[in-house]
Amino acid sequence: MPTTYAIPDGRTVMAATLYTGTNANLTVTNTVNGVGFKPDFAWIKIRSTASDHVLIDSVRGVQQVLWSDLTTAEATSTSTSGLLSFANNGLNLGTNISTTGSTNGVGGTYVAWQWQAGQGT
Repeated sequence: MPTTYAIPDGRTVMAATLYTGTNANLTVTNTVNGVGFKPDFAWIKIRSTASDHVLIDSVRGVQQVLWSDLTTAEATSTSTSGLLSFANNGLNLGTNISTTGSTNGVGGTYVAWQWQAGQGT
């Protein structure tokens, strides 16, 4: 007998959030129409200039960064820039050192695709 699976409301498991970088600590919320979730995976891309894609997940931790567009596949970040933590309804970002920062450069426009995969429940 096949297993049945109820497909969740997409707003509870995936969000594409647009934001503008501040080069200061920033919380990016994924709450839409009162629905938000704690993400387990984030893919962040600056839209206003060319820079690296940043992929981070809750299993490896926020200091383990993956890049989909570089030959350097993974690195460990020990600074206060980039993703600091997964929040209950989004992402907590640290500062960046340039206007072309990968996650929060001042004045840069970004998209953060966020998925909840069961860890953040």
